[in-house]
Amino acid sequence: MRLLTILILLPVIGLAQLNGEWISHDQSNTKKKMVITEGWMIMYSFGYTDVPENAKWNAYDSIPVESIDTDVLVIGNKKGGDGYSAAKYTLSNNGSILTLAKLRKGYPTIDEATKAANEYAYVDLTGEQYYTPSFNAKLENRKSLDELTKPDLISVIQRLQAYDKDIEGLINEDNRMQRMIFYFTQRIMNRSFIELGYNPYKMTEGWFYKRFMDDPDIKKMMDKQIHLKLN
Repeated sequence: MRLLTILILLPVIGLAQLNGEWISHDQSNTKKKMVITEGWMIMYSFGYTDVPENAKWNAYDSIPVESIDTDVLVIGNKKGGDGYSAAKYTLSNNGSILTLAKLRKGYPTIDEATKAANEYAYVDLTGEQYYTPSFNAKLENRKSLDELTKPDLISVIQRLQAYDKDIEGLINEDNRMQRMIFYFTQRIMNRSFIELGYNPYKMTEGWFYKRFMDDPDIKKMMDKQIHLKLN
């Protein structure tokens, strides 16, 4: 009976962890929203207008949620082909940050999709972060990258260096992923900036890196970055 109770509770716990609104930012720093319910994942874009007070969230896609485990989310595949897609997820910062690493392939069964997600080796590299509305609001009060210091940039570059082998491995497995490396490294940098107390999505006066382009220490480190050779 105890084992049965645990098996029943696992999907419930997974839903309880993910249920609700999550905010993310695309590569141009435009806000997106994802709402997860018991049976659906609903995606929203933020519609700007000439009248700021009329801007609102607009739903543009709804995806059936087939299964939520303690660390794997399985959805119905709406793009044709095999029936299910999966994402490995982690929660951090007391549940206020959700990291989703979505698998690009489709699978014929939920079990196969779950197994593939559990075996996926590039969760940290490809994961996209989503934030609770309250955490995203707190980000607004943080300093922008206009205030980025050289020691903090060095720390972020060093973190990128730790992913060089993962980048090579991912491309060796699927050469089509090469075009995505820029976006993956951008996500890693944004995660690092947030951990250092910055808001990487806040509007800046210019490209933050421009101030450091002629710094010999920074230039030497960036010249060695594998993702710069691949894009």
